[in-house]
Amino acid sequence: LIIGEKTVPATEYDTVKNLSSLASLTEVRGNIVINNSFGGMNLDGLHNVRYAGNLYIGDEENAFDNGKESLLSIELPALETVAGQITVNSEKVGRICFSALSEAMSLYVNGKNFNEVSLPLLKTVYGNLTVSSGAAASAANSEMTEFSLPALESVGGNFTLQTLSNLSSLSLPVLKTISGKLNFKLLPLVEIISFPALERVGGTIAVPYDMSGLKSLQMPGLKEAGAIDIDGRNNAPII
Repeated sequence: LIIGEKTVPATEYDTVKNLSSLASLTEVRGNIVINNSFGGMNLDGLHNVRYAGNLYIGDEENAFDNGKESLLSIELPALETVAGQITVNSEKVGRICFSALSEAMSLYVNGKNFNEVSLPLLKTVYGNLTVSSGAAASAANSEMTEFSLPALESVGGNFTLQTLSNLSSLSLPVLKTISGKLNFKLLPLVEIISFPALERVGGTIAVPYDMSGLKSLQMPGLKEAGAIDIDGRNNAPII
């Protein structure tokens, strides 16, 4: 299912704005791709989709840009499973909500203007999980203040949170296993990182110097990690 073209058309009437004709769709075995010429402000016509092969709004190399000032809301309330990747890479997305999603192969969210990533039932990510706004402080997301994955138990690849300059609240209460690396970068307002259920990290737990506000790193149940690399300038005790 490919919606729109990669190039934004010169005339407004060439854009797709309404997806209501797709309201009976419940399953997409291949890809759902939202291209730049999509002119709508939400994906409401896809509200009954329960399964998708992959979901792309932009990709990791090319950001979605519809040329509009107002922000797109990405909400798929029935989506339970994505067999492959979920990629949202855009400065034109404000809200991301997959309220029924329980599993995905990988999750990549990147952008400086999203203010909410809501995944209340997400239990398993089989590959990498990334929430970021690029790699440089100048591109940091200043909109998002809270990040919670209340049901997440397992990440099969790397788990990365970075360049979220106003993020102050981080909650992953039942996460037990990260098979790859655990990466934090440029989260200056985070004072406490707490993973009360975390038992195993297959790669490195990396906390660099730019975590300037960090006071405490709490992983009371940790039994195994490939390495723990905490920059000495943080002075954050491990509990």
